[in-house]
Amino acid sequence: MSTWAHDPGPPPDFPYIKAVSAHSAAVQLYARSGQLATADVLYRRGKKDSDLCCLGCDATGDMHHIFVYCKQYERWREEARRELLERMELKLSNIQTEGAVGTGLLETAKFLFTDNEIVWPLHRSLYYLGQIPNLDPLISKEAGMGEIARRRLRSYISSDWHISSIRLAGRIFGDYQRRMAVMNDFARRN
Repeated sequence: MSTWAHDPGPPPDFPYIKAVSAHSAAVQLYARSGQLATADVLYRRGKKDSDLCCLGCDATGDMHHIFVYCKQYERWREEARRELLERMELKLSNIQTEGAVGTGLLETAKFLFTDNEIVWPLHRSLYYLGQIPNLDPLISKEAGMGEIARRRLRSYISSDWHISSIRLAGRIFGDYQRRMAVMNDFARRN
């Protein structure tokens, strides 16, 4: 995985070592190692007859499709985007971040869960892998804020985007697994 195009800061420890549910962390482990039980992986292993999305889409059912394009989860991605933007607007207002920095962060957050060539230098969202866009160009030293305020804002945005991303990925894949279990159980009975 190319990391030069993504935020170089480490992800926050909390969701991995202190969370009540370890599901998001498990999804991260399997996603990063290419072991999520998606249609394309099961097809390559000879467990399925087709690599098409099991949820009715006419596309290869790989990780990227499930997390970024699958119509079944469009509403959840939109809800997560809306909640993230609301939190960011409140935070930016509270710390009085205005102008280009605030606008740039909000515009970038709008596309966190979708493919966008401006936000994602490799033209593909990798939020489901816990990656976030590089924040350094958005919160530059020329932004007119002190170093401590800049670091505090960067830390808050980085943590919030990362946690929002892995929670959404965990929610989507948990539902995907549940749906696949129901489909497999139905197929075995018939």
